[in-house]
Amino acid sequence: MGMNNPGNPSNPVTVFDDRQFASGESYLLTGTYSFTIVAQQTGFLNQFRFQGGNNQNPFGMHLVITDGAQTILNQSFGGLVQTQGPWWTELNFVTTVEIHQGDTLSVSMTPDQGIGIEPLFVPVPNFSTNTNVPGYGVFPIRVQLNANLSVPPFSPQIIITKQGFLMIKDFTTDQISATANGPGTIYIDNTGALKVVQ
Repeated sequence: MGMNNPGNPSNPVTVFDDRQFASGESYLLTGTYSFTIVAQQTGFLNQFRFQGGNNQNPFGMHLVITDGAQTILNQSFGGLVQTQGPWWTELNFVTTVEIHQGDTLSVSMTPDQGIGIEPLFVPVPNFSTNTNVPGYGVFPIRVQLNANLSVPPFSPQIIITKQGFLMIKDFTTDQISATANGPGTIYIDNTGALKVVQ
């Protein structure tokens, strides 16, 4: 008998974060701002934050993220509000294409109205842009890109021998994850692993 398990719960990872740099300035962005970053972790992108927004006034934004010729995200967001305290705007989403550490990701953000963004006046490692912030010049900005690190699923076989010996074996790796020498209950523990208890 065989079954599929979706795997362990996903773990959050930070793919890119340059918010350790700051200028304390706010520039008006009225068009598209595009940049590239080098991914520092592997995972499925699920969150984009940038330092800026329109205070507590809601706005919309179109966000496009690509990895080479592969489109990771092409989505419009509405009702975005800048978070008080950290003063960032957060966009949450789901992606199905895994990006890898070292990949160069292209990001394009287009607000539906003028918003403030925080420029940086120092070189930022693994960040590059040729986009001119209208009226100001070419600057990097403060952003954070997050992901879920997906743990691969496993496909175990449940084997019961003639002697009543029970084994749970992952037929893709040939590893035995649990055994029992009599009747027992099979369950999935809080790590997503298949276990047996007698």
